[in-house]
Amino acid sequence: MKNPRHYEFAEAQLSARRKKNAALTESRREEVRRSIPEANRLLDNIADTGTKIVRLIGSKGDIRAEVAKIEKTNNELRKQLKDLLRSNGKPTDYLEPIYDCGVCRDSGVANGQRCGCFNLLVRQCATNELNERSPLKLATFDTFSSEEFKGDDRRYIEGLKSECELFADEFNPDPNRQTNTGLLFTGPPGTGKTHLALAIANRVVERGRGYGVVYGSVPDLLIQAEHEHFRKWDDSQVDTLQLLRECSLLILDDLGVETRTPFYSMTLYGIMNARICRGLSTIVSTNLKLEELQVRYDQRLNSRLGALKLIRTRGRDMRLKKTTAKPPYNDHLNDVWN
Repeated sequence: MKNPRHYEFAEAQLSARRKKNAALTESRREEVRRSIPEANRLLDNIADTGTKIVRLIGSKGDIRAEVAKIEKTNNELRKQLKDLLRSNGKPTDYLEPIYDCGVCRDSGVANGQRCGCFNLLVRQCATNELNERSPLKLATFDTFSSEEFKGDDRRYIEGLKSECELFADEFNPDPNRQTNTGLLFTGPPGTGKTHLALAIANRVVERGRGYGVVYGSVPDLLIQAEHEHFRKWDDSQVDTLQLLRECSLLILDDLGVETRTPFYSMTLYGIMNARICRGLSTIVSTNLKLEELQVRYDQRLNSRLGALKLIRTRGRDMRLKKTTAKPPYNDHLNDVWN
């Protein structure tokens, strides 16, 4: 992704991390000096060894023996400090520098190239931009009600809700730990497909592990990918296809509504195939029946869709009920009840 705005965001986040961790390290040091008076002498002597080495580097002649002697003293002092911390109930590394990323030490660079933590921040910024206009925060499991359903339909939809909650709670983007490649929601319009998919997304985001979740209607995402592919937008735009292939969880809503073109068919297959090969989870919702999907799409795409666990919704269109219900339902939920 070549968007300068995404890189600026990543750099700013890393800078904030460094300041936060430096302040925390300093506060621990001050705490130890106050609560463990014996530590003051050790800390001062350790700092003094560092000063001595700096002075030696600027002097002439062979300084290796002297440097080795100072380093030995430094190591002995550090060992005494660790023993002192341990005897006072502190971890031995309590005064070591703190980093969010131990690989690059929050610099964003490791082994001469961008660290994975930096690239993750870049993707996070791009993902946020892609989701700006989505109803991602409108639907949760708490706002999903089965009261409008009757009899067997209510029991059935409550079972689907429990299954979706389990999927969200067990979600892990690690292909070695993820047990499900994703879900395929099918059913009539207005029976809760989009709401359940968004509720999964919100539960995954709430777990706070930095998972990148992307939601979008298939027509909108394909139009954006097409514009970027044919350079109808400038280079500052989000690399949509890369995000769709690599995000932790992708939700493709309204499959089957998009215009049928060779580019769209190829793009959909490419997205699904790349995600399955990476072991990444995808949630797809469609109003089409399985037999209609098989007619509309070629064998390759249907094969990838077949790798998803089938979730069938049923019942009457709840959006139609809500438009005639007294008192009125929340309008914003009508937008995501699909």
